[in-house]
Amino acid sequence: MNKAVSNYMQNARPLRELYGYSQTYVAYVVGVSQSLYCKAENGQVKPTFSLVENLCSLYGISLIDFLGKTKKDLLNQVMNSDGYRKNRVDT
Repeated sequence: MNKAVSNYMQNARPLRELYGYSQTYVAYVVGVSQSLYCKAENGQVKPTFSLVENLCSLYGISLIDFLGKTKKDLLNQVMNSDGYRKNRVDT
């Protein structure tokens, strides 16, 4: 797969795991099949703008932060937000 496509969703999996969400749950919330979400998260297909926009909404982050921040910077930002403390799934 093209490196640009695989990097497009580089923050999707770390965010999903940080919140304790399954791929099935995230796919349902963003309105795609679990199979499509899995392929997008793994860089096998380019996600639609709608999917990325819905992911940003789910995690309470901006599109610019999702696409532009490093994994470490984005996870630090999210972990310090009120939305993270309210919406994560405790395991």
